[in-house]
Amino acid sequence: MVPDDLEPARARELAALTGPDDPTMSVVQIDHLGGAPAKEQANAVPFRSARHLVRVLNPPDGTGMDAVRTLHARAFEVREPRMSGRSAHCAFGGGERRGLHEPETQKRLAGLRSLYDPASLFCG
Repeated sequence: MVPDDLEPARARELAALTGPDDPTMSVVQIDHLGGAPAKEQANAVPFRSARHLVRVLNPPDGTGMDAVRTLHARAFEVREPRMSGRSAHCAFGGGERRGLHEPETQKRLAGLRSLYDPASLFCG
């Protein structure tokens, strides 16, 4: 998740969601973004204006993918009001792939994929 801002109340909500009462094992990582990477460049790196990157990882621990997907959906709901988008570098597993780039970039990347990877060998 790439939130514009990390409000303390929302961070506490995320901590409660992924804390000791969570039936799955969760690893939450919050990175502060900014500096040189925040400067606009002519490439496919999205959401440069975001101030934080929030990752929620759940290693397989026997609770099942349905529980993990439910947790991730709830985590997205917590962040939704302030979320710019999602990071392609943090979209693991069989999760949702939409929203990883701004619409213009997504269209440009689709054109490049159809030209250079028509069989979708690299992007699945």
